[in-house]
Amino acid sequence: MTDLQIWLAAGGAVVVVAVVAYNKWVEWRAMKQAREAFGQTADALLTPTSPREARIEPSIDVPEAPEPFVDSVLVPVEEPEAVEFDDEVEAIVSLSFDAPIDGSRLAASFDGLRAGTKSVRVGATHAESHALELPRAGQPYSGVHCGVLLANRGGPLTAVEFSEFATAINNIGHALEAHIELPDMADVLAHARDLDQQCAAVDAQIGVNLVSTGGPWPALDILRVATEAGFSVRPDGRLLYIEGVHDELFSMHALDGQGRLVSLAGAPPEAASGVLTCVLDVPRAPEVAKPFATMIDVARAVGARLGAELVDDNRRPVTDAALAGIEVQLAPLYQRLRDSGIEPGSPRARRLFD
Repeated sequence: MTDLQIWLAAGGAVVVVAVVAYNKWVEWRAMKQAREAFGQTADALLTPTSPREARIEPSIDVPEAPEPFVDSVLVPVEEPEAVEFDDEVEAIVSLSFDAPIDGSRLAASFDGLRAGTKSVRVGATHAESHALELPRAGQPYSGVHCGVLLANRGGPLTAVEFSEFATAINNIGHALEAHIELPDMADVLAHARDLDQQCAAVDAQIGVNLVSTGGPWPALDILRVATEAGFSVRPDGRLLYIEGVHDELFSMHALDGQGRLVSLAGAPPEAASGVLTCVLDVPRAPEVAKPFATMIDVARAVGARLGAELVDDNRRPVTDAALAGIEVQLAPLYQRLRDSGIEPGSPRARRLFD
Protein backbone atom coordinates (compact mmCIF):
# COMPACT_ATOMS: atom_id res chain seq x y z
CA MET A 1 0.00 0.00 0.00
CA THR A 2 1.38 3.41 -0.97
CA ASP A 3 1.58 6.42 1.37
CA LEU A 4 -1.21 8.02 -0.63
CA GLN A 5 -3.48 4.98 -0.15
CA ILE A 6 -2.72 4.93 3.59
CA TRP A 7 -3.57 8.64 3.98
CA LEU A 8 -6.75 8.17 1.92
CA ALA A 9 -7.82 5.20 4.05
CA ALA A 10 -7.13 7.12 7.25
CA GLY A 11 -8.95 10.16 5.95
CA GLY A 12 -11.94 8.03 4.96
CA ALA A 13 -12.10 6.50 8.44
CA VAL A 14 -12.08 9.94 10.04
CA VAL A 15 -14.91 11.10 7.76
CA VAL A 16 -17.04 8.05 8.59
CA VAL A 17 -16.50 8.52 12.35
CA ALA A 18 -17.35 12.21 12.04
CA VAL A 19 -20.54 11.48 10.09
CA VAL A 20 -21.69 8.84 12.58
CA ALA A 21 -20.99 11.16 15.54
CA TYR A 22 -22.81 14.00 13.80
CA ASN A 23 -25.82 11.76 13.10
CA LYS A 24 -26.00 10.73 16.77
CA TRP A 25 -25.93 14.39 17.85
CA VAL A 26 -28.67 15.29 15.36
CA GLU A 27 -30.78 12.36 16.54
CA TRP A 28 -30.40 13.38 20.20
CA ARG A 29 -31.22 17.00 19.40
CA ALA A 30 -34.34 16.03 17.41
CA MET A 31 -35.62 13.77 20.19
CA LYS A 32 -35.00 16.51 22.78
CA GLN A 33 -36.93 19.05 20.70
CA ALA A 34 -39.77 16.57 20.15
CA ARG A 35 -40.05 15.91 23.87
CA GLU A 36 -40.14 19.64 24.52
CA ALA A 37 -42.79 20.18 21.84
CA PHE A 38 -45.08 17.22 22.62
CA GLY A 39 -44.24 16.44 26.22
CA GLN A 40 -43.53 12.78 25.48
CA THR A 41 -40.71 10.55 24.30
CA ALA A 42 -40.42 10.31 20.57
CA ASP A 43 -40.56 6.69 19.31
CA ALA A 44 -39.50 6.50 15.69
CA LEU A 45 -37.54 3.91 13.70
CA LEU A 46 -35.42 5.56 11.02
CA THR A 47 -34.99 2.95 8.25
CA PRO A 48 -33.50 3.97 4.89
CA THR A 49 -35.79 3.04 2.00
CA SER A 50 -32.79 1.79 0.05
CA PRO A 51 -29.26 0.74 1.03
CA ARG A 52 -27.99 3.03 -1.74
CA GLU A 53 -29.84 6.07 -0.32
CA ALA A 54 -27.14 8.53 0.67
CA ARG A 55 -29.29 11.25 2.24
CA ILE A 56 -32.47 11.19 4.39
CA GLU A 57 -34.24 14.36 5.44
CA PRO A 58 -37.16 13.57 7.82
CA SER A 59 -39.28 16.53 8.91
CA ILE A 60 -40.39 17.00 12.54
CA ASP A 61 -43.25 19.38 13.27
CA VAL A 62 -41.57 21.47 15.96
CA PRO A 63 -40.99 25.21 16.16
CA GLU A 64 -37.32 24.87 15.19
CA ALA A 65 -36.60 22.09 12.68
CA PRO A 66 -33.54 19.94 13.35
CA GLU A 67 -30.52 19.76 11.06
CA PRO A 68 -30.85 17.36 8.11
CA PHE A 69 -29.98 13.74 8.88
CA VAL A 70 -27.15 12.38 6.75
CA ASP A 71 -27.14 8.60 6.31
CA SER A 72 -23.68 7.12 6.90
CA VAL A 73 -24.22 3.99 4.80
CA LEU A 74 -21.15 3.46 2.60
CA VAL A 75 -21.93 2.22 -0.90
CA PRO A 76 -19.17 -0.05 -2.22
CA VAL A 77 -17.62 1.17 -5.47
CA GLU A 78 -16.95 -1.39 -8.19
CA GLU A 79 -13.21 -1.75 -8.64
CA PRO A 80 -11.93 -0.93 -12.14
CA GLU A 81 -10.70 -3.82 -14.30
CA ALA A 82 -7.92 -2.73 -16.63
CA VAL A 83 -7.98 -3.69 -20.32
CA GLU A 84 -4.82 -4.13 -22.39
CA PHE A 85 -5.13 -4.67 -26.11
CA ASP A 86 -2.72 -6.74 -28.18
CA ASP A 87 -2.26 -5.11 -31.57
CA GLU A 88 -0.20 -8.11 -32.76
CA VAL A 89 -3.30 -10.30 -32.74
CA GLU A 90 -6.16 -7.78 -32.62
CA ALA A 91 -7.39 -5.04 -34.96
CA ILE A 92 -8.17 -1.99 -32.86
CA VAL A 93 -11.17 0.27 -33.52
CA SER A 94 -11.56 3.57 -31.65
CA LEU A 95 -14.63 5.63 -30.80
CA SER A 96 -14.47 9.05 -29.11
CA PHE A 97 -17.27 11.18 -27.64
CA ASP A 98 -17.75 14.92 -27.46
CA ALA A 99 -19.22 14.51 -23.96
CA PRO A 100 -18.64 11.70 -21.43
CA ILE A 101 -21.04 8.74 -21.51
CA ASP A 102 -22.00 6.59 -18.54
CA GLY A 103 -20.50 3.11 -18.38
CA SER A 104 -23.87 1.38 -18.07
CA ARG A 105 -24.93 2.72 -21.47
CA LEU A 106 -21.63 1.65 -23.04
CA ALA A 107 -21.82 -1.84 -21.55
CA ALA A 108 -25.32 -2.29 -22.97
CA SER A 109 -24.31 -0.90 -26.37
CA PHE A 110 -21.35 -3.25 -26.87
CA ASP A 111 -22.77 -6.32 -25.15
CA GLY A 112 -22.43 -9.47 -27.27
CA LEU A 113 -20.41 -7.77 -30.02
CA ARG A 114 -18.49 -10.27 -32.20
CA ALA A 115 -16.98 -10.49 -35.67
CA GLY A 116 -18.39 -13.77 -36.91
CA THR A 117 -16.36 -16.50 -35.19
CA LYS A 118 -13.89 -13.97 -33.78
CA SER A 119 -14.16 -12.51 -30.31
CA VAL A 120 -14.19 -8.77 -29.64
CA ARG A 121 -12.85 -7.15 -26.47
CA VAL A 122 -14.03 -3.73 -25.29
CA GLY A 123 -12.21 -1.16 -23.17
CA ALA A 124 -13.44 2.32 -22.25
CA THR A 125 -11.29 5.38 -21.53
CA HIS A 126 -12.24 6.90 -18.18
CA ALA A 127 -12.95 10.61 -18.61
CA GLU A 128 -11.12 11.54 -15.39
CA SER A 129 -8.33 9.00 -14.84
CA HIS A 130 -7.85 8.32 -18.58
CA ALA A 131 -7.37 4.63 -17.69
CA LEU A 132 -8.52 2.00 -20.16
CA GLU A 133 -10.92 -0.34 -18.35
CA LEU A 134 -14.11 -2.33 -18.59
CA PRO A 135 -17.01 0.17 -18.49
CA ARG A 136 -18.56 0.55 -15.03
CA ALA A 137 -22.02 1.86 -14.26
CA GLY A 138 -21.98 5.37 -12.84
CA GLN A 139 -18.56 6.20 -14.30
CA PRO A 140 -17.94 8.71 -17.14
CA TYR A 141 -16.05 7.65 -20.27
CA SER A 142 -14.68 9.75 -23.09
CA GLY A 143 -14.11 6.94 -25.58
CA VAL A 144 -14.12 3.23 -26.35
CA HIS A 145 -11.64 0.91 -28.01
CA CYS A 146 -12.58 -2.47 -29.49
CA GLY A 147 -10.09 -5.21 -30.30
CA VAL A 148 -11.28 -7.81 -32.81
CA LEU A 149 -9.30 -11.06 -32.89
CA LEU A 150 -7.49 -11.56 -36.20
CA ALA A 151 -7.32 -15.37 -36.19
CA ASN A 152 -8.25 -18.47 -34.23
CA ARG A 153 -8.63 -22.16 -34.96
CA GLY A 154 -11.59 -21.28 -37.16
CA GLY A 155 -9.19 -19.52 -39.55
CA PRO A 156 -8.25 -15.88 -40.24
CA LEU A 157 -10.64 -12.97 -39.95
CA THR A 158 -12.53 -12.83 -43.25
CA ALA A 159 -13.77 -9.90 -45.31
CA VAL A 160 -17.37 -10.80 -44.47
CA GLU A 161 -16.62 -10.96 -40.74
CA PHE A 162 -14.79 -7.64 -40.76
CA SER A 163 -17.53 -5.96 -42.83
CA GLU A 164 -20.25 -7.16 -40.45
CA PHE A 165 -18.17 -5.98 -37.50
CA ALA A 166 -17.58 -2.56 -39.10
CA THR A 167 -21.32 -2.21 -39.78
CA ALA A 168 -22.12 -3.01 -36.15
CA ILE A 169 -19.53 -0.48 -34.96
CA ASN A 170 -20.94 2.21 -37.24
CA ASN A 171 -24.46 1.57 -35.93
CA ILE A 172 -23.30 1.74 -32.32
CA GLY A 173 -21.23 4.83 -33.03
CA HIS A 174 -24.18 6.57 -34.66
CA ALA A 175 -26.38 5.86 -31.64
CA LEU A 176 -23.69 7.21 -29.30
CA GLU A 177 -22.87 10.18 -31.59
CA ALA A 178 -19.25 9.02 -31.62
CA HIS A 179 -16.30 9.75 -33.88
CA ILE A 180 -15.08 6.41 -35.29
CA GLU A 181 -11.61 5.35 -36.44
CA LEU A 182 -11.53 2.06 -38.36
CA PRO A 183 -8.29 0.48 -39.60
CA ASP A 184 -7.81 -0.20 -43.30
CA MET A 185 -9.62 -3.40 -44.21
CA ALA A 186 -6.97 -4.65 -46.66
CA ASP A 187 -4.21 -4.26 -44.06
CA VAL A 188 -6.29 -6.01 -41.41
CA LEU A 189 -7.08 -9.00 -43.62
CA ALA A 190 -3.47 -9.38 -44.76
CA HIS A 191 -2.30 -9.34 -41.14
CA ALA A 192 -4.97 -11.91 -40.27
CA ARG A 193 -3.84 -14.31 -43.02
CA ASP A 194 -0.19 -14.06 -41.96
CA LEU A 195 -1.08 -14.65 -38.32
CA ASP A 196 -3.23 -17.66 -39.17
CA GLN A 197 -0.38 -19.29 -41.12
CA GLN A 198 2.01 -18.58 -38.27
CA CYS A 199 -0.31 -20.21 -35.74
CA ALA A 200 -1.00 -23.25 -37.92
CA ALA A 201 2.73 -23.98 -38.05
CA VAL A 202 3.02 -24.28 -34.26
CA ASP A 203 -0.37 -25.77 -33.36
CA ALA A 204 -0.33 -29.19 -31.72
CA GLN A 205 -2.46 -31.38 -29.49
CA ILE A 206 -1.39 -34.61 -27.80
CA GLY A 207 -3.87 -37.23 -26.66
CA VAL A 208 -3.87 -40.50 -24.75
CA ASN A 209 -6.80 -42.79 -24.07
CA LEU A 210 -8.13 -44.73 -21.13
CA VAL A 211 -9.98 -47.86 -22.26
CA SER A 212 -12.05 -49.85 -19.81
CA THR A 213 -10.77 -53.32 -18.96
CA GLY A 214 -14.36 -54.30 -18.14
CA GLY A 215 -17.67 -52.80 -19.17
CA PRO A 216 -18.58 -49.13 -19.69
CA TRP A 217 -18.45 -46.86 -16.64
CA PRO A 218 -21.59 -45.03 -15.54
CA ALA A 219 -21.28 -41.30 -16.19
CA LEU A 220 -21.78 -40.55 -12.50
CA ASP A 221 -18.80 -42.76 -11.60
CA ILE A 222 -16.65 -40.95 -14.18
CA LEU A 223 -17.67 -37.59 -12.76
CA ARG A 224 -16.97 -38.63 -9.19
CA VAL A 225 -13.52 -40.04 -9.94
CA ALA A 226 -12.60 -37.13 -12.24
CA THR A 227 -13.59 -34.40 -9.79
CA GLU A 228 -11.74 -36.19 -6.99
CA ALA A 229 -8.68 -36.24 -9.27
CA GLY A 230 -8.89 -32.44 -9.71
CA PHE A 231 -11.00 -31.96 -12.85
CA SER A 232 -13.67 -29.27 -13.20
CA VAL A 233 -16.84 -29.92 -15.22
CA ARG A 234 -17.66 -27.35 -17.88
CA PRO A 235 -21.20 -26.61 -19.16
CA ASP A 236 -20.38 -28.27 -22.50
CA GLY A 237 -19.56 -31.52 -20.69
CA ARG A 238 -15.78 -31.26 -20.93
CA LEU A 239 -13.58 -32.00 -17.97
CA LEU A 240 -10.75 -29.48 -17.52
CA TYR A 241 -7.72 -29.89 -15.31
CA ILE A 242 -6.84 -26.38 -14.14
CA GLU A 243 -3.85 -25.42 -12.03
CA GLY A 244 -4.10 -22.22 -10.04
CA VAL A 245 -6.64 -19.68 -11.23
CA HIS A 246 -6.31 -19.58 -15.01
CA ASP A 247 -3.83 -22.24 -16.16
CA GLU A 248 -5.72 -24.84 -18.19
CA LEU A 249 -3.35 -27.80 -18.43
CA PHE A 250 -5.40 -30.43 -20.27
CA SER A 251 -8.90 -31.79 -20.80
CA MET A 252 -10.66 -35.14 -20.65
CA HIS A 253 -13.59 -36.32 -22.77
CA ALA A 254 -15.86 -39.34 -22.51
CA LEU A 255 -16.68 -41.32 -25.67
CA ASP A 256 -19.39 -43.86 -26.39
CA GLY A 257 -19.00 -47.11 -28.33
CA GLN A 258 -19.15 -45.25 -31.67
CA GLY A 259 -16.52 -42.70 -30.67
CA ARG A 260 -19.05 -39.92 -30.09
CA LEU A 261 -18.68 -37.45 -27.24
CA VAL A 262 -20.70 -38.16 -24.13
CA SER A 263 -21.61 -34.96 -22.31
CA LEU A 264 -20.98 -35.36 -18.58
CA ALA A 265 -22.78 -32.13 -17.66
CA GLY A 266 -26.21 -33.15 -16.42
CA ALA A 267 -25.80 -36.63 -17.91
CA PRO A 268 -28.79 -38.98 -17.43
CA PRO A 269 -28.32 -41.88 -14.99
CA GLU A 270 -28.12 -44.41 -17.85
CA ALA A 271 -25.27 -42.55 -19.61
CA ALA A 272 -22.07 -44.57 -19.75
CA SER A 273 -18.68 -44.60 -21.44
CA GLY A 274 -15.88 -47.12 -21.80
CA VAL A 275 -13.32 -44.70 -23.25
CA LEU A 276 -11.84 -41.49 -21.84
CA THR A 277 -9.51 -39.32 -23.93
CA CYS A 278 -7.07 -36.93 -22.27
CA VAL A 279 -5.89 -34.09 -24.54
CA LEU A 280 -3.02 -31.68 -23.99
CA ASP A 281 -3.60 -28.50 -26.01
CA VAL A 282 0.07 -27.54 -26.26
CA PRO A 283 -0.20 -23.78 -27.01
CA ARG A 284 -2.77 -23.23 -24.25
CA ALA A 285 -0.78 -24.91 -21.45
CA PRO A 286 2.20 -23.17 -19.79
CA GLU A 287 5.39 -25.19 -20.19
CA VAL A 288 6.57 -24.38 -16.67
CA ALA A 289 3.66 -26.42 -15.25
CA LYS A 290 4.93 -29.59 -17.02
CA PRO A 291 1.46 -30.31 -18.41
CA PHE A 292 2.33 -33.50 -20.30
CA ALA A 293 3.86 -35.24 -17.29
CA THR A 294 0.96 -34.07 -15.14
CA MET A 295 -1.58 -35.35 -17.67
CA ILE A 296 0.00 -38.82 -17.73
CA ASP A 297 0.15 -39.01 -13.94
CA VAL A 298 -3.49 -37.95 -13.57
CA ALA A 299 -4.64 -40.28 -16.39
CA ARG A 300 -2.95 -43.23 -14.72
CA ALA A 301 -4.54 -42.35 -11.37
CA VAL A 302 -8.00 -42.10 -12.95
CA GLY A 303 -7.42 -45.36 -14.84
CA ALA A 304 -6.44 -47.15 -11.65
CA ARG A 305 -9.65 -45.99 -9.96
CA LEU A 306 -11.96 -46.91 -12.83
CA GLY A 307 -10.17 -49.99 -14.14
CA ALA A 308 -8.65 -48.84 -17.44
CA GLU A 309 -5.60 -49.27 -19.62
CA LEU A 310 -3.60 -46.34 -21.04
CA VAL A 311 -3.43 -46.69 -24.85
CA ASP A 312 -2.68 -44.59 -27.93
CA ASP A 313 -5.11 -43.82 -30.77
CA ASN A 314 -4.41 -47.25 -32.29
CA ARG A 315 -5.38 -48.88 -28.98
CA ARG A 316 -1.81 -50.00 -28.33
CA PRO A 317 -0.55 -49.78 -24.72
CA VAL A 318 1.48 -46.64 -24.12
CA THR A 319 5.00 -47.48 -22.97
CA ASP A 320 7.30 -45.36 -20.82
CA ALA A 321 9.71 -45.14 -23.77
CA ALA A 322 6.97 -43.70 -25.99
CA LEU A 323 6.04 -41.15 -23.34
CA ALA A 324 9.68 -40.11 -22.94
CA GLY A 325 9.94 -39.62 -26.70
CA ILE A 326 6.91 -37.33 -26.72
CA GLU A 327 8.35 -35.32 -23.84
CA VAL A 328 11.55 -34.78 -25.83
CA GLN A 329 9.59 -33.54 -28.86
CA LEU A 330 7.66 -31.01 -26.78
CA ALA A 331 10.67 -28.84 -25.92
CA PRO A 332 11.37 -27.63 -29.50
CA LEU A 333 7.65 -27.13 -30.09
CA TYR A 334 7.40 -24.82 -27.09
CA GLN A 335 10.46 -22.96 -28.36
CA ARG A 336 8.88 -22.46 -31.81
CA LEU A 337 5.83 -21.00 -30.12
CA ARG A 338 7.98 -18.51 -28.23
CA ASP A 339 9.97 -17.69 -31.36
CA SER A 340 6.63 -16.83 -32.99
CA GLY A 341 5.84 -14.39 -30.19
CA ILE A 342 3.37 -16.73 -28.48
CA GLU A 343 4.10 -17.66 -24.88
CA PRO A 344 2.42 -21.02 -24.16
CA GLY A 345 -0.49 -20.61 -21.78
CA SER A 346 -0.56 -16.81 -22.10
CA PRO A 347 -3.74 -14.80 -22.76
CA ARG A 348 -2.53 -14.30 -26.34
CA ALA A 349 -2.15 -18.06 -26.82
CA ARG A 350 -5.56 -18.82 -25.30
CA ARG A 351 -7.24 -16.34 -27.63
CA LEU A 352 -5.48 -17.53 -30.79
CA PHE A 353 -5.86 -21.26 -30.14
CA ASP A 354 -9.54 -21.27 -29.35
